[in-house]
Amino acid sequence: QDAYVAQQLAYAGAVCVAKLSLGELAMDDVWFGGLTRNPWDLATGSGGSSAGSATATAAGLVPFAIGTETYGSIVDPSQRCGVTGLRPTFGSVARTGCMALCWSSDKVGPICRSAEDAAIVFAYIHGGDSIDASSRTMPFNYTGKVDLSLLRVAYTRNYIDTLPEDSPEKQTLLILRRRGVKLIPVDFP
Repeated sequence: QDAYVAQQLAYAGAVCVAKLSLGELAMDDVWFGGLTRNPWDLATGSGGSSAGSATATAAGLVPFAIGTETYGSIVDPSQRCGVTGLRPTFGSVARTGCMALCWSSDKVGPICRSAEDAAIVFAYIHGGDSIDASSRTMPFNYTGKVDLSLLRVAYTRNYIDTLPEDSPEKQTLLILRRRGVKLIPVDFP
């Protein structure tokens, strides 16, 4: 039986071209027989557990891939490989047919080359089914036309202010500020 996400992608016309590596038992990038390598630095791994999805997308082998996450398995390899990983809100994508690691935390989401690509893929895969009782079908309206000057983005001042100026976090804030986003510093105890 195909997973819910695979069915949704097939309905949208997507063609499955590969099944990619993941860490053993959804843990990191080490699997029986090897290490899923970061395409930008072959001496390092790509993180896990959606290691193959992030690596293949970053290397341009696929336009997007699907990842699963209990605790960091979409965002970690995406960050390490320089791609956009969308860790959806719990329940916004049915997990039917996916391996369960922790039913109260597992999520399924796209790994893409850009945020816009992630929004497009998410628009096709989001929704619930009757098998995954925690899933819900909620509207997702993406047009790609947002006045960035109307957005407010909070960031952790007491963490980010300690980083070097060339850190990815500070560079992201610089880009957001240049595009007119209102940045709101928040201090965490």
